[in-house]
Amino acid sequence: MTHEIKIVAAVLAHIRGEVTASCVADSLGVTELQVQAWKDIFQVAGVVALSNALKTGTANCGIDSYDDDDDGGEPTTTRLPRLKASSDRTA
Repeated sequence: MTHEIKIVAAVLAHIRGEVTASCVADSLGVTELQVQAWKDIFQVAGVVALSNALKTGTANCGIDSYDDDDDGGEPTTTRLPRLKASSDRTA
């Protein structure tokens, strides 16, 4: 596992409450302040990605996926259901 993936996995475990910031910091050899900064970046990036996905109705978050048959096909995205505006919702 690459170091970057270890960082992401550890920060996600911290966000889920499975480990403390101190535990993550100790296991990665960084400060708790660095762990908190990574947590903030992770959460902001998630908010931005979800917001963009909901606005555009696609789940690709800027990353295109290609079909598995390797025929050089066009990138594909997955359409998300559009949310109704609050004025369209019934009480």
